[in-house]
Amino acid sequence: MNFVKNSGEDMFSTVLDYSLASLTKDNSYAEKEKTLAIETFARQVSSSSSSATSLERLVELSAKNRIMLFLKDLFEKSIPLLASSPTSSNNVRKLGESIDSNLRESRELQIKRDKVVLKLTELLSRMSLEYLFFKTFNPYGGVGVDVDLLIRKQDYSKFIKALLSDNFVPIDSLDKTYATGFLLAEGKNPIIVDLHTDIAILGVEYFSPETLFANKIEIPFQATLEQQKEKIINLCVPNENTSAVVAMAHAVIKESSIRASDLLEVYKALQLNPSAFQRLVKTEHLRLANRIFLTVLNSVVPDSHSFESSNKNCEDSSSFPSRLAMSLLLKFLEEGQEQGGIRVPVKIPSQSSAIAFFEAVRGRKEIGQAIPKAISQFRFGRNIARAGQKLTGTFA
Repeated sequence: MNFVKNSGEDMFSTVLDYSLASLTKDNSYAEKEKTLAIETFARQVSSSSSSATSLERLVELSAKNRIMLFLKDLFEKSIPLLASSPTSSNNVRKLGESIDSNLRESRELQIKRDKVVLKLTELLSRMSLEYLFFKTFNPYGGVGVDVDLLIRKQDYSKFIKALLSDNFVPIDSLDKTYATGFLLAEGKNPIIVDLHTDIAILGVEYFSPETLFANKIEIPFQATLEQQKEKIINLCVPNENTSAVVAMAHAVIKESSIRASDLLEVYKALQLNPSAFQRLVKTEHLRLANRIFLTVLNSVVPDSHSFESSNKNCEDSSSFPSRLAMSLLLKFLEEGQEQGGIRVPVKIPSQSSAIAFFEAVRGRKEIGQAIPKAISQFRFGRNIARAGQKLTGTFA
């Protein structure tokens, strides 16, 4: 992996290599790469140049990229090698304490998130409403402050009434029906419920909710509760392939930022069923967004050449906007390499993200409706702030 050269970033690069190897389908190659990563990581941690600051930076990057569980696993696998190094004991102790501290904080946030999820699922079940959670549960370590819940448009009004009567308070106008934010009023819970009836920016759809509902599955979910207790419930979520395409589209089009966890989710999906992934990309008119994402993946992980064919299959370079978006992205990536490497999360040029959004809307044949629809959403204050952040590249 090409990366910024300093101790914290170098060690994080090794963690990402280990993460990718852990998800690689070719077992013989994966085991070889994992062994190499473990040996490299042990040398990095035991090095006298690995300061407390660089170890803190490693944990910070792993948490920011939501791959803390891979860091913990790699650290534990490296301990036998680290034990043989007389200079490593202090670094081992510091890194172990930092990882444990971060995971404790993550667990505390997870308890708050799962409390919200439990209340929502109980309410949805009681009302017999169709729903699914998406972009909410990350298997690689990391808990966000958002719970993204999709319901049917026709159920919005009655579900809003139920939320209000069940201690949820709105942080958006209730007229913003495509995506409205709520907080649980009890216990100073910081988790925001983003209630969706559409997957959109300023009311303009970039991913079909019908596709999500058509590809939903029910899974057992182990909710983390207070006092070391747990509860298993059934949740509706997108299937693995659909979840990866949503993660790709969301990262490129809405966030203009690709985390390591996004790279891993798409990497795994492309390992399992690349043709299904690309069919969904084409169905949802996300060719340019996908091309941007895979270009970043191939830049961050140069050995992932097996995905170049996927990139070419989804290439949509005939239009001037598409060529402009890719030109801006490639220039950005080249500048990153010249400065020593590409930082993850990878910030996508905001113009490239905007063009990918435009191309998705154009593919859906909704350009004529998009502009008046978007303008109408500026009456909501939160949308004005987010649009400004998006245009200036500060929205993450």
